[in-house]
Amino acid sequence: MFSNIECTWVFCKKKGERKNKKKFLSKKNKKEEMKLKVIFGKDIRLWHEPKENRYAELMLFVEKTFELKRNEYQLQYEDVEMDRITMSSEEDFEEALGCAMSQDRKSLKLFVVKVRKEEKKEQQRGRKEKKSVKK
Repeated sequence: MFSNIECTWVFCKKKGERKNKKKFLSKKNKKEEMKLKVIFGKDIRLWHEPKENRYAELMLFVEKTFELKRNEYQLQYEDVEMDRITMSSEEDFEEALGCAMSQDRKSLKLFVVKVRKEEKKEQQRGRKEKKSVKK
């Protein structure tokens, strides 16, 4: 019945007393409250998350805003251990959101990282190898 409701404690200090008050937040509301910051160098933009095709829309936002082609950049986020994790799908995007929510962050920072030519070649080789393994 209450599977989408989460309880957090709020401590209020009043004249040396500590009162406990329960504050209920819907997980959906918490996700909607999270700000998504897209960072490219020193340029930081807020991205307003659509309800559908979020990862595809995010990629379009990056391409239009920073005038990049899809093969010229990667999106990354920082996980719990502060490692940069590369995103490449809707599932990765969901993982990034989940990671930020689990740490009670106010925002999810997505880093736009320009890919070097050598890295592009390695990625293309990796994709070709994956395709040949699948066949």
